[in-house]
Amino acid sequence: MRLPDVIVALNSLSRTGWMLRGVPSSLAESVSQHSFASALIAAEVASSAGLDPFKAAFIALVHDIGESVIGDISRSADIKEEKEAAERRAIEGLEISRLIKASAMEYSEGKTPEAQAAKVGDLVSTVLQGRYYEALGFKVSDIVTSSCKEAKDVIAKLSNSSKILEALSRNGIELNC
Repeated sequence: MRLPDVIVALNSLSRTGWMLRGVPSSLAESVSQHSFASALIAAEVASSAGLDPFKAAFIALVHDIGESVIGDISRSADIKEEKEAAERRAIEGLEISRLIKASAMEYSEGKTPEAQAAKVGDLVSTVLQGRYYEALGFKVSDIVTSSCKEAKDVIAKLSNSSKILEALSRNGIELNC
């Protein structure tokens, strides 16, 4: 798959977890929308933690690029290791730049502080979107709660965790879960 096909696929792919809980595909967030929101949040998180916000944002922007091939497999499928392996194979097979591939793999490995900031962006973006769906009456609290708790756990492992929480709060994001 070449870059234009990847972009179209991610723009067209609705996030499965929302649809499994009754959000219609016409209203469900696309993977591209999620990645964009994740990147904005990751930049704020990284900046507040003294990390490279551009690197964290880029990692978050491409973190789900493997889903352009394998689709968005919900956590409820309970096949985490298989999904991660399939995403890695998908990323390796894409006809895209080494920069994009390396950044997606960096996210997958989760070892660098910027990759961890991108993970926070991913999780907090999910919390925000879930709260929107809750306000519309959809029963998505399990996703909101688990993403919120995981975000707090990842933040706790980063240096300057209190500054990260303050930065999120300044931006209207509270992780009350």
